[in-house]
Formats: sequence, C-alpha cells, structure tokens
Amino acid sequence: MKHRSLPKLLCLSSFSIFLALYCHSQELSQASVQGKADRWHAEHMQSYEGVVITNIKDDLAFHGATGLLGEDRGAVDKHSLFEIGSVTKVFTGILLADAVLQGKAELDDPITKFFPEGVIMEDSALHEITLLELATHTSGLPRVPNNMRQGGDQKDPYAHYDRDRLFKYLKQFKASQFQNRGQTSYSNLGIGLLGELIAMMHNTTYEDHLKSVIFEPLGMNNSFVQVNGKSIPETHSHLLATGHSLGFPVSNWHIDALAGAGAIVSDSVDLAKFAMAHWNEATPERLKQAMALASEKHTENIGLCWQFFPDGRIRHGGMTGGFNTRLIINVPNKSANIALHNYSREKPKLETVGDAQKLEGFWEGTIDLGAQQLRLVLSVSEEESSVYSLDQGCSIITATSNSFVDGSFTYRFNSVRAIFTGEVEDGKLVGVWNQGAEYPLEMTKSNGIPEGLKSVFQKRYSGSLDPIVGWWSGMAGGEDGVPVHLEIVKYEDCYEVKGWSPTQTAVAFTMSSSEFDGKKLVVKSKQIGGKFVGEFDSENMHLKGNWSQNETTPMTLRFSEKRPLL
Repeated sequence: MKHRSLPKLLCLSSFSIFLALYCHSQELSQASVQGKADRWHAEHMQSYEGVVITNIKDDLAFHGATGLLGEDRGAVDKHSLFEIGSVTKVFTGILLADAVLQGKAELDDPITKFFPEGVIMEDSALHEITLLELATHTSGLPRVPNNMRQGGDQKDPYAHYDRDRLFKYLKQFKASQFQNRGQTSYSNLGIGLLGELIAMMHNTTYEDHLKSVIFEPLGMNNSFVQVNGKSIPETHSHLLATGHSLGFPVSNWHIDALAGAGAIVSDSVDLAKFAMAHWNEATPERLKQAMALASEKHTENIGLCWQFFPDGRIRHGGMTGGFNTRLIINVPNKSANIALHNYSREKPKLETVGDAQKLEGFWEGTIDLGAQQLRLVLSVSEEESSVYSLDQGCSIITATSNSFVDGSFTYRFNSVRAIFTGEVEDGKLVGVWNQGAEYPLEMTKSNGIPEGLKSVFQKRYSGSLDPIVGWWSGMAGGEDGVPVHLEIVKYEDCYEVKGWSPTQTAVAFTMSSSEFDGKKLVVKSKQIGGKFVGEFDSENMHLKGNWSQNETTPMTLRFSEKRPLL
C-alpha cells in the first residue's frame, strides 16, 4: 500500500494532553507495569508496533514491554532502541548548565559571543538573544529555519541540515523574522542552535561532548546521537526499532546541525539511569550540580529545557517521524515514568458498537478540576461522536470508538487519551471522564446546538455558506497526492467547517476560520497549520485552488451530498 503524508514538514515536538492531566500510579510492581504496557498496546497500537513503559521509585526500575520492533522482527524489550526526539532537549539543557558551572558561559551571555568570526554581522538582531532565552523557548526564533526544506527529504527532514546551512540562515536573519519574542514559543531551531553553540564552546561535536559529560559518567552505553546512518554501531543496529506513523513503517530521522533538539536514540535502561541520576548519591558531583541547575525554574514553567507540571514534576516529550516518547521525573519523591513507542501516530480506526445513534444530539456538562471548571459539549450523530472543550480552544476531538449497549455508553478519544463511560439515568449521561485521573461528569441533552458552542462557531466564519453546505473531496498535489475532505455543516443559524485526511488520521481537524463571498472560499486550520483557497464553480460544483501547509500544492475539491469513505 502506498502511503503519502500531508505536504508539510514534520517537526520534533513535546507531548500535550487535552486536559493536561497526568496521574502517577501509586502501585509499583513488575506485574503492574507490564499490565500498563499490555493495555496500552492492545488499545492503541498494531501488533507489529511496540511499547516499553518504565516506572521508577528510589533505586528500583520496573520495565514492561509489549509488541514488536517491526513487522517480521523480534519482540521489544528494555534494551530496544527508540528515537526519543525532543526528550533530547533536556540533555542539551544539562550541557548548558554544565558549561555555566564550568565557567565556559553565563546564562545571560548573548549567543553571538560563541560564533566564529564573520558568521554574524555587527548589526544582526541575533545579538539580542541570550543563551537562557534559547533554553527557555523565549528567544523569538521560529520553530524551524526558513531554509530547512531546501535540499531536504521529507522522509528524513533534518538529515541534510548541516552547520553551513545553519550559519547561512543565521547570517541573513532579520528582526522581522522574530516570532513572539520574549514569550514562550517552542523552537526546535533554538535548542538545536544551543547544542551547536555548546559544542563550539568546547571545540568538539555535540555528540562527543554529550557522551563525555552525561553518557559515560552514567554508564549510558546504549545511547547514541543519530547524526547519520553510521551513528548506531553495528553491534546495536539490530536493537533499533522500526518507526511507524498511522500503521505504516517510516524512515529513521538523522539530525545534523540541530542534533541538540532531537537526535538521541536510547533504551529504557539508559533512560532509567538518567532519571535516577537526579537523586542518586553515586551521580558524579559535577553532573549532579548541572542537573540541579537545569531543573530549576528559569521562567514560570520552564527550566533549562525542562517543562514543569504545576506540582513541580519535570517533564518532556518527544516525537520524530515514527517514534513517540514521554519522560516525567519527580525529584523530591525519587520517582519517574518513561514511555517509549515506535509509532508517532495511531493507525486510523473508528468503531461503533450497539445503538450509539439513540443518543444523537448535543450534550452539555462540566468537569470540576477544583481550581478550574471545564465546560464540555458532546456531539453524537449516526456517523460519529465528538467532544468540544469550550474553555480550551474548542477544537473538535472525534471519538475513535463509541458504544451504547443496555443503557451503558462508552466514548473513547484516543487522540487525547481519554474515555467517557457511564449509564443513561433519567435522560442524562451520568459517568466518569478518565484521562490519567477520574472525574465525575454528568451531561444533559441540549435543545439544539448549545449557545456556547454556537457562539464559537459563529466567530469562525463570515458570509453565508449555504451554497456550499455538504462534503467536498479532492487530492492535494494532484492525482497521486494526499486525499483531503471538507465538511460544511449547518446547525440552525450557524455553520461548522471541519476537515479530514483519511491517510493521515481517522479523526477530524478544526477549520478555525472560513470566508465565502459566493465566488471564493478561504479556509484555515490553526490545528494543523493548513489553508485552502479555492474559486467556486457553481455550475460544476467544484472548488479549484491551492492547499498550503509550509508548501503550496494545487487541489480541486468536488461536491458530494453523501459522506465519502473516510
């Protein structure tokens, strides 16, 4: 089966969860951790994909592993190698802390202090940026440099980007290219650049410096920086899992000049050593001090690359083209959680069981988090069910499975790792919202579309969409391109516009704005960074134009009154 991805640059990213909830289990044993791995694999992964979950308390690490390294390959275990993506960033933060403690730099030093002569012009806006701003994502540098795609391969998007290309970009950088300077704005470029600067401070490579400062002192002998195809020694290459996206095998990612943003490959044993080193008395004093400085808050919610939960736990997630990683450490409690997956996105699947359509309509309810109340709207139709959080951007979250059998309902939202289960009592949905923790949730059926949801929808479009209500389908990039569907729905006196790409995901994405003047449709999605502009041909009922998502490609959408196969 041929697989094409949306025409965009995949970016290393940290993890996020719909309600930003995570509950550390108090039960810790080999059986309990293995059970977690088994359940996650059964619910979210394909048989040929694998997951390793590690729970740590004091000096004990329990590993649970389920699944395979890849199709027709062996089983994953605690020694299997995974790309850890942006979890690499916290290692880079520790290297910065070490450089400061060793007198090589100060956090407030301008970054231009460390470049070779002639790279940065005297009038460059980069003179304003400090090392601390890079480490806390407040520099204003964009997520990736604008010359990233030149000469690159979308399957391995960072491999070609060497120091020469980075220096060329920085030499031409202008103040107008800053994005949200002074505010938290996630930047792979910023942390990748920080890694290069640290390497230059020590007249070495990022890979060699990381090895000498962290890997070797901690005995992390199964950890590597995947700069190129020779980075993983032959003795370990058979341990490297095959990455997957949406059920398809994908290429490994090699990261050159931006290695500090996401190039580490490691296993759960080494990552456990790294986590425990934050409290272990055997940790070398130099490294222990660097870890402590890196895990201090340097902005409201960020250390030196570490992100903070409200309760003080430090965390980071990572994603490459085919891998997904999570690391959470509670230093005072001497505990940690690690999850390694050789998939970045789940294979599309939608399941309906029983008489789910009997609950058709809109349902309203509120989750009480104590300090915050979250208003939810559940939309149930014959074809699908979705939930909207009115207080969290109101993006559509489609249920990957829903059921209604003998008075009991279940809605599973895999994209945000949440489940809503319960019973129908006196015409209400009475149950529990489970997303790392359990929250009672009672939902009442609305008479039509709820006012709160209607108000959100009305702000997202201009003009009457009546002439184009229905389904629109086409291929971004032509006949051999990527399938894209738009659905324009009318509810009473408002509209909702949403999109799908069935080879990318089984769930819908939100169109955050739509403009239609009778001749031209312009729709944008902040959720995926996409935009479509199309001229309306009312006679032939098609919209001919271009889809833009980092690059622009032609796309013609044709009308259908019936729902296409998603």
